[in-house]
Amino acid sequence: MVSLTPHFSGFFIVNLPIAVFRLRTQLIHETSRLELVLASIYFADAILLVLLALTSAKSTHALVAKPGERVPCPESYASISSLALFSWADPLIALGFRRALNNEDIWDFQLSDYSSAVIHHFRQSILATRKNHQFIVRLVINFKERISVQAVWAVIWGLLTFVGPYALERILFFVKNKDTISVEWGYIYVIGMFFGMLLATIAQSQMLWHGRRISMQLRSIVVGEVYAKALRRKDRAGTQKKARETRRTARQTRWTIERDSDDEDEIEMFTHGAINNMISNVSHLLSESLV
Repeated sequence: MVSLTPHFSGFFIVNLPIAVFRLRTQLIHETSRLELVLASIYFADAILLVLLALTSAKSTHALVAKPGERVPCPESYASISSLALFSWADPLIALGFRRALNNEDIWDFQLSDYSSAVIHHFRQSILATRKNHQFIVRLVINFKERISVQAVWAVIWGLLTFVGPYALERILFFVKNKDTISVEWGYIYVIGMFFGMLLATIAQSQMLWHGRRISMQLRSIVVGEVYAKALRRKDRAGTQKKARETRRTARQTRWTIERDSDDEDEIEMFTHGAINNMISNVSHLLSESLV
């Protein structure tokens, strides 16, 4: 079943700037008292919907642990604000502050972060290319989506880094020329500086978090491939050892057969020689007796 929560959240977030500009238009160019009241209600409703969209979790029923299993990681079901501010990890941090954490207190991995799932996805991505690339190229192909997401966050962070200095420069310019500039521009510069730095911090945190997840999965792939290669070498070595033992056994069997055949030839030669000697001795004795 497809969830419509992300779609509604996106609609509510896009609706907020429209409500802001509509209220601003009514404040500057008030057409009627009723239009101003309606624009104010629309703006308040847009703010409320955005807050609900940012703070509503995807699900809470999935966080119940099954018997004999760990509690699922709440990251999969966290709200947008929890994902942006990493507040989904606050319960575990608070529990660790109150007492020492046990093995049962640690949350379970997401299904996509298990080593078996990571290695399976890596091998399936290699089979999809149908080419024998180098190991580093195969890693890039496997992590291309996550690397792209991390690169996007890095670009956003790099651009938002200039928001603070630019807003500060505009605030100083407003202070020097506040007689000729509207007061609302001062509020816009201050609010823009705050949200710009906030978004820059969020972008930097998300960039580092995606990089950390890539490094964790990369370690799983490297360890799994090293073990798989070691097992393949062990199987190859065992096969070669069996082949050497088979060849050695065949040589020993052939040598035994040849030795037995040589012994039979020597025995046969010895038997014929003894018979010939007996015949010659009997003939000699008969000739002497007749003489």
